[in-house]
Amino acid sequence: MSGSGIGRRFGRKAVIITAAVSAMVLTGGGIALAAGGIPGPGGAISGCYQNSTTRSPFGNRSLPNPQSGDLRVIPAGTSCKSDETALSWNQAGQQGPAGAQGATGPQGPAGPQGPAGPSAASTVTSSSSTNTDQNGLELGLTASCPSSSEVAISGGVKVTGAYTGFTITEDAPVFPSGGAVPTAWNGTVANLSGATLTLTVWVICES
Repeated sequence: MSGSGIGRRFGRKAVIITAAVSAMVLTGGGIALAAGGIPGPGGAISGCYQNSTTRSPFGNRSLPNPQSGDLRVIPAGTSCKSDETALSWNQAGQQGPAGAQGATGPQGPAGPQGPAGPSAASTVTSSSSTNTDQNGLELGLTASCPSSSEVAISGGVKVTGAYTGFTITEDAPVFPSGGAVPTAWNGTVANLSGATLTLTVWVICES
């Protein structure tokens, strides 16, 4: 065997190896195909799966395929051979189902002290006056708030001793001279019943 023949054979192998390596690039410790379109748009990966049979070149019949089961990845838009089945899958995969409800977490720490609430509701007090009213007379009474700083918010008049024959002529709050808010309640009754009546006036005050 001549040296020139050996050189020609090694030269051919070198060309084949160089062509194979040029179709790959090293990426971070692995090997990735350098051809464009892998994966395709949207992360889709296309491939061709070798069928179990192949068409005979000598007639319209099928023969066992010695490469059955082989799978190769192809760039997007590339067609498979006649004895291959086209496949497609995605890098990301489908959204998985929602996981089960997790266990209840531990009790959190107590929160900080809240701000002070509003002051307590106003104090409400009452006061009343009672007197008798003889027949044919008009009697008036005034019930005042216990403190001059309190405001009369309600009041009333009550007459006992007869059911008819009298008229309540006044049942109203009393404003002090020059005052803007009432501090007492006034009641007046005219007695024409022929009996002695008892007049009671009360006032409800708020501080």
